[in-house]
Amino acid sequence: MKYHFSLKKSPQTLLFPGFSTVLVIASLVLSIFVNLWLGLVLLALSLFVSWHLLKAFLANIRSCINVSDSGISGLTALGSEFDIPWDALSLAGTFTCPEIRLSLFLYDETADFLIRTVPVYEDFTELIDEVRARADDFIELNGTSPASLEAELRNRFATGGK
Repeated sequence: MKYHFSLKKSPQTLLFPGFSTVLVIASLVLSIFVNLWLGLVLLALSLFVSWHLLKAFLANIRSCINVSDSGISGLTALGSEFDIPWDALSLAGTFTCPEIRLSLFLYDETADFLIRTVPVYEDFTELIDEVRARADDFIELNGTSPASLEAELRNRFATGGK
């Protein structure tokens, strides 16, 4: 099944195009009412920043996770593709900490590749259930901070245990 990014679950993503619009309008107002050259320099800068914010917004909107019989694949919010066959998936699970209520992580030890996603996808609990049913090793971890997941995984694999 394919799980798409949901604006309903992450409405703060709309701040990207909103902030872009405010930046451009503010630099236009500055160039018209205060100083033309300063406004034009700031307009160029704001267009550059806005372009990158809009690219990030579109990458978030396009991100998805696809679970199939062969493995799990998708497109991250940073625009990179991933594909992990089920037999290459070393460990999967959920992770919670005070800053992140719930996240799903997938780890491929051979490639030393970790994917962690928060519930910004449609039917996130169904995604977790589907990964739980297909993964050989699924665990539930709690931590003190987002960085504690990486520390816990390093510790687990350094000691040879899963």
